[in-house]
Amino acid sequence: MDGEDSESDHEYDSENTEGSESEDVVVEDIDSFDISEAEELLMKDLSVVADDKNEGEDADKQEIKAIPRKSRLMEELEKIYVETCFPTYLDICWEFADTEMFLVDGSNLLKLIRFEVKNFIQEYGSNSLQWIFLAEKFLASFQDRGGIFSLVFFSNCGVTPEEKIFATHFKMNTDINVVTEFTDPYDERFEDYVKKFRPSFFLTDLDDFIECIHYLSIGLNIADLFDMTRTVVERRAWYQSSVRFSDRVRQLARKIAKCRTSQSSWVPQQTVPEANTLLFHAYAHLKIQEVCGDEECTAQFYIQMLANIINENFTILQRSKMFPHLFKINSQKFKCKRIVTESFTANLHFCQPAQLPQIIDEQLYYNLVYFFQESGSLDIQHLIQDGSLQSNINDIVLNFQEQKKVCEKYLKSLPRITPDSSKIRKVEINETFYITSHPLHKAFPKNVIEILDEHCLETAEKNLNLRYKKFQELHHWHNLQLLSNEYERIPDNQSDGRSGQKYARFMEKYGTSLEGRTLSGDPIVVQENTDRKQKSNKKSGGALKILLDKLSQDFRSEAENFKKKVAAKLTPREDLLKELKKNIEKRLRDLYALKENVSPKSKQQLDQVIRIEREITEFDKNSVHPLLAKVLSAKFKEWKTDKTDDKKIAFLLVVKEYEKVIKELPTDTLDDVAGYVSKLGFQDLSKFLMKEDHSECSTFLRYQLERMGKHIVKTPPETRDPRIGNFNPDLWQRDIFDAIDARESALIIAPTSSGKTYAAYYAMESVLKESDDGVIVYVSPTKALVNQVSATVCARYSHRKKMPPGRSVYGTFTRDYRYYTMNCQILVTVPECLEILMLTPNHFGWVKKMRYVIFDEIHNIGGESRGECWEHLLSMIRCPMIALSATVQNPEVLLSWLQNLENYKRKMDADLNLEIRKSYTVRLIPKTGKIERHSDLKKYNYFEEDLKPIHPISYLNVEDFLRKGEFPECMTFSPDECLSLIEELTDKFGKKETKCIQPETLFQVKFLDRDNIAELNRGIKTFLQSLQPTKENHENLQSVISKFPGFTQTEDSDLMSLGSQTFMLQRFPKLVKRLRESNMLPVLVFVFDRSLCEKLTIVQKRSYLKEILEMKDSAEYRLKKQKEDKIKKAEKKVIRKVMNKTPSDPDSHGGKSEPAIEEDKLFDIYEYQRDFPNQTLMSQTNTTSQEDIFFILNRLVGSCQFSFVNLFKFGMSYHNAGNNAKMKSSTEMLFRERLVNLVVSTTTLAQGIHMPCKTVVFAGDSVFLNSLNYHQCSGRAGRRGFDTEGNVVFYGIKESKISRLMNSNLPLIFGNSPSSTSLVLKLYSLTSPSLPEADRKDTLLRAYGCLNNSLLSSRIKSLGPQLETFFLYASNFLQEQEFIDHEGHLIGFSGLASHLAHHEPFNFAFCHILQEGVLHSLISRNEKGEIEEDSLEALMTVVSFLFYRTKVNNIQPNRILPPLPDKVCSSLQNFNEMLNIHYRRYINSIARLIVQEEVKITTPLSKLGYMCPKSGAIEPLTHQAGVRDFCDLENLKLTSSINQALMTDTLPGFDIEEEVNGFALSFYKSGDRESMTMDFKIRPGDVYACLNEINLVLKSIETSLKEIGPTDEEENLIEAFTELSSQFSEKFNKAFNVTKRSRKSWGNYKIHEKNCRVCEIIEETDTVESRDRKFKVRGVVDCKSQGCIVLLKCGTCRKSCVFACKQTVSVSIDSLPSQQWSKCLEEHKVKLTITEKLKKVNDRTLEYGRVSWADKLKATSLK
Repeated sequence: MDGEDSESDHEYDSENTEGSESEDVVVEDIDSFDISEAEELLMKDLSVVADDKNEGEDADKQEIKAIPRKSRLMEELEKIYVETCFPTYLDICWEFADTEMFLVDGSNLLKLIRFEVKNFIQEYGSNSLQWIFLAEKFLASFQDRGGIFSLVFFSNCGVTPEEKIFATHFKMNTDINVVTEFTDPYDERFEDYVKKFRPSFFLTDLDDFIECIHYLSIGLNIADLFDMTRTVVERRAWYQSSVRFSDRVRQLARKIAKCRTSQSSWVPQQTVPEANTLLFHAYAHLKIQEVCGDEECTAQFYIQMLANIINENFTILQRSKMFPHLFKINSQKFKCKRIVTESFTANLHFCQPAQLPQIIDEQLYYNLVYFFQESGSLDIQHLIQDGSLQSNINDIVLNFQEQKKVCEKYLKSLPRITPDSSKIRKVEINETFYITSHPLHKAFPKNVIEILDEHCLETAEKNLNLRYKKFQELHHWHNLQLLSNEYERIPDNQSDGRSGQKYARFMEKYGTSLEGRTLSGDPIVVQENTDRKQKSNKKSGGALKILLDKLSQDFRSEAENFKKKVAAKLTPREDLLKELKKNIEKRLRDLYALKENVSPKSKQQLDQVIRIEREITEFDKNSVHPLLAKVLSAKFKEWKTDKTDDKKIAFLLVVKEYEKVIKELPTDTLDDVAGYVSKLGFQDLSKFLMKEDHSECSTFLRYQLERMGKHIVKTPPETRDPRIGNFNPDLWQRDIFDAIDARESALIIAPTSSGKTYAAYYAMESVLKESDDGVIVYVSPTKALVNQVSATVCARYSHRKKMPPGRSVYGTFTRDYRYYTMNCQILVTVPECLEILMLTPNHFGWVKKMRYVIFDEIHNIGGESRGECWEHLLSMIRCPMIALSATVQNPEVLLSWLQNLENYKRKMDADLNLEIRKSYTVRLIPKTGKIERHSDLKKYNYFEEDLKPIHPISYLNVEDFLRKGEFPECMTFSPDECLSLIEELTDKFGKKETKCIQPETLFQVKFLDRDNIAELNRGIKTFLQSLQPTKENHENLQSVISKFPGFTQTEDSDLMSLGSQTFMLQRFPKLVKRLRESNMLPVLVFVFDRSLCEKLTIVQKRSYLKEILEMKDSAEYRLKKQKEDKIKKAEKKVIRKVMNKTPSDPDSHGGKSEPAIEEDKLFDIYEYQRDFPNQTLMSQTNTTSQEDIFFILNRLVGSCQFSFVNLFKFGMSYHNAGNNAKMKSSTEMLFRERLVNLVVSTTTLAQGIHMPCKTVVFAGDSVFLNSLNYHQCSGRAGRRGFDTEGNVVFYGIKESKISRLMNSNLPLIFGNSPSSTSLVLKLYSLTSPSLPEADRKDTLLRAYGCLNNSLLSSRIKSLGPQLETFFLYASNFLQEQEFIDHEGHLIGFSGLASHLAHHEPFNFAFCHILQEGVLHSLISRNEKGEIEEDSLEALMTVVSFLFYRTKVNNIQPNRILPPLPDKVCSSLQNFNEMLNIHYRRYINSIARLIVQEEVKITTPLSKLGYMCPKSGAIEPLTHQAGVRDFCDLENLKLTSSINQALMTDTLPGFDIEEEVNGFALSFYKSGDRESMTMDFKIRPGDVYACLNEINLVLKSIETSLKEIGPTDEEENLIEAFTELSSQFSEKFNKAFNVTKRSRKSWGNYKIHEKNCRVCEIIEETDTVESRDRKFKVRGVVDCKSQGCIVLLKCGTCRKSCVFACKQTVSVSIDSLPSQQWSKCLEEHKVKLTITEKLKKVNDRTLEYGRVSWADKLKATSLK
């Protein structure tokens, strides 16, 4: 489990990976095909097979029956497609999660459904109602997830009867938009449709690469309809983003398609039919076809007619009683039946809508034939009891008497048919559930147990005879030791003193960079008694007098100083005014605070307070008023001198800041100010200040909207919150503080940078003050955010609260390390790690200390993965919680679920007599509306080498908007955008109609704030939504939109001609230059391709280097350098004289070592800034100290390539999951210090990372650039307190995608898989019977909460009984597989299964083959007693097959995982068969609960109801089609009457025959990480995660087997897995340069596999040899060691030398004083050994060590 690695990038590689926007790919052979020649070639290559009767027709009208797929042209085109497109297997629900429209290929959907039921069709015949019902279920599952789609039927494809029925049904009976006007995919109207409606993707068949080339070329993303994994929470399919093919490729593909496309076409018609007209038109159709004279055809028409009459007039329940027989279908018996069916489907528009789905029913057809053969008559009237119905049917039949006679004659000539009773299998299934004595087993599925029959339930103790099969008997693995839990297997940084100190120092520095400084504050002391505290706050009379006197004295002193400053005229008046206002407000706050302590009886003190208040007020009036008048006068004069908007706005901002003071000015002064304002052109504002009527004009409001948008800010509350001293919180923030003080839970939905995270720190401080034992847990989605929050907590609180020995204020816990996890008060972790603690009984004592849990980025509960972990935690915690997010679309749904959770906890606390909490309320903050951003986001598109501003309304799809009437919720307008839109709307719709959105209507003359802009946005949206979908409104609105910059409907010519990646690489320097000129730095560039992160920065660096080289070649620069060199030489002479002292003199360097930054140019970060400031993005005003720079960069020594560090000199860097932690943190810290102003990143910086920037650039399209990531990433721009507005730039992205992002809403939170067998196993572990009774009650409550309250079951109520029955199923499975006993104790391999739980179902499969001894049989040894490599490879094959199954797509057959060993296959097949039995038991038990004698089935979309008979566990319509029992596991899922979405997730079964990617086995053999991408198509961003997952699995298996197994070292399987894990880990560490960390004995150690000069030449030894002696190395040393003596040996020159280094060895080796040895290091074979690490480092000890070691080793001594 490395779940917290969700920070790993959503990225792709445009050359080698999925989801790419690739360049034009033209294979050389394609160039040889001329378009005109290609058509001739096609006619020769393609086999045209025509019917004999069509021989006279034109060749172009003949239907092509066969197309050789391996013609030369086809092969080349297929090769291009495969090399260009790399689909991604992902959850396509995220592509429409923001309510975007997508398309579904109707014809291929029918093929999919019929393919899934093909076994039934072949055996029982076709039933149109069955596959229409299944299709509706398929489509409804998308609607349940918020999907909006259209069904597309190409008319030249709808020629089969089934397709006609399918298309007509959805058009007539459902509300789905069915599109049928396009002839084929190449119809130009279809391309126009795609451009107009901009669907997110097309769900179709990806096997037809010719059509796929066309879809992708017209900008339509595609997803595979066939290879799809469908569960209750996701729909995973191959997804391919649109790519651009060359014109030649597109033309050739179109030619091929044209040659093979059917020329027939059909469009479904929609009419209002009269009763029974279908029969007459169908028979008329037969006459036209000239086949009605055929006796067989006429007879079969009559039978079909009767079937239609019966279907129309009888329910399925009635028909099942009338015709109960089941027949085996033989299509050869009724050869003309197809023709008859076509006659009916050709006239479907005459069919009654409800009858449409029942047109084809072959079982009924056979029953009618059997009825005639048994009764000798086709008169069915006597079966009908309803007289009127009898009469109606008689009337119809009378019209076809001749046909009836023909039919009877024909049927008499047929051989008899008999019901096929052999096909109804009577399989006896054991439906008994074993009940354990565990209370969890008895309580949770209580409702199900009450309903199930007694014979279904038995006591497990009586019936289960636990056995250990071969393992206990043959291999003696029977000691059943308790496995160490996952927490104990994670390295503990707390135990390593040295690394702990380094970690603490780094966290302090990192935290300082986040907070800007180490935050000061009062010491935090535990407040044991609140009443005592309040009493202690009361001041005594004497103390109060002293404080009041001091306040008065301090104020007078400040007043005198102020007067002196005014008289000196050294400080600008405006600054003096701000300082004065700030001081007066502070003194008044202090005075009012003291006033609260004054007793009402103390008249003397009251008089003193009044006197001081009057004194301050009078000084305010006498000082502020004249000074303000002077400031305003000066500002007005500046405007008169330079009449620009900047000067005008500067004046208005002063008026805004001192508005209240201005209104209190003396009359003459106020008249002057009003005059200034009037002369500026704002008569309305002038009258407003003078308190006169100003309703006639509105210049000022519009001017603010047009020119002062970035100065419109949120108005802070007038009164300050006494709980917060350092800032004035907003009202919604105060609601959070109130909730925390009341110990309530809260759901906070606030935009990025609004200040919601401060709630977490307020809660932390409250817990710290409460006690020394209480724990608050901060849960973040990524490790990067864990590090950031930990550092912030360190900076805020570590110096303010003194903890007892062995405890810490904060701790961390991730999959990689833990730090004071159990001994801290503030734990920062990821959800998976907190789940480990919550589900481990050993940590129950710690769990009881939890006081609050903070869930940051709570929207991850609905994420693509790991969402269930968030659900489990929210269900299990027993304390209040705070949930934070900026991107939740439906907070009311989440709030309702959270409140239900709390209500359930309160009920269970009362039922179990547990402690009742203070509150179980969950607050939604804000209660109504939404919190607005503190700054606007301006959007730009980099179009034709310029930044083109985007007005969001320009991307509004008018037709779609008017049709739905829903305005995109996330589309907002800045003040100037609001004004321009209002003006255009007024121009088109008239002032009267738009009066409601005019600024003058909404607001009086005043200074606007952010709330007013939000109100204006709401008004505009309300007006637009009120527009009716009329033609006039459509034209007017389209005309309005066309006036705004943005959507041009023409792509950038360079982008289209070059392709996305080439375009971005070539234009990136120009983009950066434009951003710099526009003052839009610092900037974050988000890409979704890890390789582009580095490529873009390299392109920019090369551009700057080229400019630098050109400047260096200029005469001006050379002259300048000559002058600087002369000055430097003179300075060096002076320094030498000063520093000319003996080396042994400790004062020569002040007793301190020189900083490494002066010795190594690596750390000269200002190298280019000094001489070429325009060729670096580094800020010119940063004040970062040399010490901080050295600290940041020194951590990178040996941890990264020099090219990475060198980017810092240019003020840029890159950030992705491939960077190690030191690279990431260095980039973040330097960015915050403004030494780096451009960072190219993947989504690792998207969630919560504090990287304040002015601009966000989205570079390149990707399937992962969805609405959620768009809003998360863009939220980084314009952070509160940094920028007045933010910027978003689209770069290298097509306008169709920009439009989607601008119109998209946030994804809805739906829910996750509610249960699994592994979760049930973990809950048994949590509620162990061995726990004390009090503790067990609490753990049972957590387990009940986890099982009873899934988010999904709150939406799908029918899941409740299924979950209870599934719990019985899972418990039964665990007992029979010997993971728990009859009391619920964990036994056998339960520990191993729990460790591998996130790999379900393969954890249970692995334990199964382990238990059977199959793996042991794979192990063999060679003659030396070593385990053979073939055995290790066989084990690796099994592990690869089970634990990281990556789907195969476009990879060579030799890259597929080899077949499993026969014994393993056989064992896994037994495992699946056992699961099949368990699954049947589950299905039949559920059927007992929900299936009635008679049930009404309603189709999900068309809402047609059908009464059906009891069918047990079989889905009723499938039962009617002829299925009477389950055939196999897949058919179980398909045909069950139960909602199988739950079991698709939870059933631990799999396909043994499925082809699996062999990347893991290949890596084990070769250790080559590059081939993972090139050969196995693993995305670069996933390579590390995939291989690391395998690495962790092997370590878990190895550790678990060692703990469970015997201590015998010769145990084959343990030794094999130990060797396998060791080899894989070694190759993994080498491939990814993972540092070796475990070193205990003295000696030299290599800690880097590459990119480190010292580690490449260091000898890993603990001794040093001279000619005749050996010396022991003193200390544990490596390339990072400081204060060392180093020996160098040159094998080429046969010489050696010794030198001393104060700094790290890596730094010193690059600054050797000897040029000869520097040359040896570059050209010769040199070995390095560190001989000693000095305990005390100074010049004397270094000198002595160097000389003495040189003497010992007979080596040269280098000074």
